[in-house]
Amino acid sequence: MVSSPFGLAMLILFFLGGLSKSAQFPFTQWLVTAMTGPTPVSALIHAATMVNLGAMLTFLTYPYIFIQMNSLSSDVFSASYGTTLIAFFSVMVGVTILTALFTSLNALVSNEQKVILANSTADQISLIILSSSLGGLLAIIDGNLIYLFSGIAIGLFQMVAHGIYKASLFMNAGSVIHYTENRYVGSTPWLYRKLWLVFVLQLIAALNLANVPPLIGFWAHSFISYLTSWNLSLDYLYLVLEFLGAIYIVRYVVKTFLWGSKGEEGEHGHGVHPLMYLSPLVLVLASVLMGVVSPSLVVFLSTHFFAKGFQFDTTELILSVIGILIAFAVFLRGTDLGKVQALRPVIDFLYYGWVYLSHS
Repeated sequence: MVSSPFGLAMLILFFLGGLSKSAQFPFTQWLVTAMTGPTPVSALIHAATMVNLGAMLTFLTYPYIFIQMNSLSSDVFSASYGTTLIAFFSVMVGVTILTALFTSLNALVSNEQKVILANSTADQISLIILSSSLGGLLAIIDGNLIYLFSGIAIGLFQMVAHGIYKASLFMNAGSVIHYTENRYVGSTPWLYRKLWLVFVLQLIAALNLANVPPLIGFWAHSFISYLTSWNLSLDYLYLVLEFLGAIYIVRYVVKTFLWGSKGEEGEHGHGVHPLMYLSPLVLVLASVLMGVVSPSLVVFLSTHFFAKGFQFDTTELILSVIGILIAFAVFLRGTDLGKVQALRPVIDFLYYGWVYLSHS
């Protein structure tokens, strides 16, 4: 496949199915639409590992591609078809970066809880595929296969981290929707007073995505940042993505639990059964404990897996903290940017998938 004159097209077509299952651009909308269904549907889509298929496909097939190259040439990194692989991995990196930007901006303007979380799922999965694809690209450019396995290892780390905190986010969102009988953020004022434990669990789970140490999400995102640091432009793009991620996930928590702009607290007919706290509690504790032991895991991977690139990025941490502070400062005051007439066209453009809709 790699040595064929149509190698690039064949590789892209081969991975097209995995990219669509993982909701990568332009196949993102199916996941966002599916997540608006009942909570059991959302759980089934995630439990079946459907959305991780594209990422898993890269883990399994990227090493095979290099094995095939080795069978064709004794010097796999200087062979003529190496340009085909550079082009392919560059396309994969570009698609994932575009997907992360697309979904982050959509999550930033959405007001439906599960739509926000669905966009964040596509966003975070794109970072998994970015890791493995960037590892493959660096392996070709640097002539060192260790980068491929570094990218895969970091992608696996991100997959585990994302699975832990995103499962908790979705289950807590289900509790909120069940209690409020409303799927939109900001529907019930001062909700944290009624569902304080759900609020605490949701906040910790969200801070994983917002890169707060020592949570496991912080380590996973920092490792990816270390991979992107080889290219200044790519590194800047990734830092912007993490900045946006911190803003949109904190905005979601603030608007769901801390808004009090709609009047007094209301009573609701559906309580939250104690069992509904159990799974999110276990997962949130796991995100904390695994984050604490992550440095030891890094040492193990570096010495036994022969992979490199496991360091955290201070710049990313600073930008994420700034994003968190901005989100709290803006949205804790009850600010509704959707009501600002000057911003309405921009918000509609982002909400409707970068499509301009005229209201005339």
